[in-house]
Amino acid sequence: MIFFLCPVLLFAQADLTENKDYVHTQKGSVFKGQIVEYKQGDYIRIRMHSGDTVQLQENKIKKIVQKGKSLYLFKERGYFYHLQGGIQGGLGLYEDFVLGLSFEHTFGYQYNRWLGGGLSIGAERYFDGRQLIFIPVSLNIRGYFLPQNRTPYYSLNVGYGFAGLLDKQQYKEASGGLMLNPSVGIRFGSQKGAFTLDFGLKMQNAVLTRNPIEPSSWGWWGPRWLKKVEKIRYIRTGIRFGWLF
Repeated sequence: MIFFLCPVLLFAQADLTENKDYVHTQKGSVFKGQIVEYKQGDYIRIRMHSGDTVQLQENKIKKIVQKGKSLYLFKERGYFYHLQGGIQGGLGLYEDFVLGLSFEHTFGYQYNRWLGGGLSIGAERYFDGRQLIFIPVSLNIRGYFLPQNRTPYYSLNVGYGFAGLLDKQQYKEASGGLMLNPSVGIRFGSQKGAFTLDFGLKMQNAVLTRNPIEPSSWGWWGPRWLKKVEKIRYIRTGIRFGWLF
């Protein structure tokens, strides 16, 4: 009888442990028990081991862990704000590999899990010998592939990058151009604040006008190979970290 009952008792104990749900609040409290009702975007009710039932508003909940897994808490519809920063790499003025920095703010509205849209504005610096800075303004389209707190997502920015010169020794004028930035990434977290990591391709057009060069400072080869007006298309690959809520 002892050998027969031991496996049954062990199974029952494991089942009780697996059915224990944890609700973590924003203030640090943890409620343990069994979730009996969950209305996404409104409230959750959990029955404690004492038999009492507690109701908590979702905006006060930080995380829900059910059967060892975090419950899906991401708000699929509503306004969002996304702050990102990262590095970009590509070929510079002398065909060498150089890095750049980028920052971006995106304000928008998520219509459903697959589709959201907004307006992005940022700042970018390309350390390629041309002393340029860009202020890209673009429309953003995004979506998430899985109904999970951790999910891959896509993002596409299309707009215009305004260019500015930080040093006019080499160039006297700069103007920006069209900008395209597709990317894919992963979102970690929930509607209370999620972290993102993405990889993308940035294409940015620009037009630069050189300063006139004194002929006396050059030999017979002169500045013939130097174009007075340069039309440039930057192509950069980048990695960005972000905060989404």
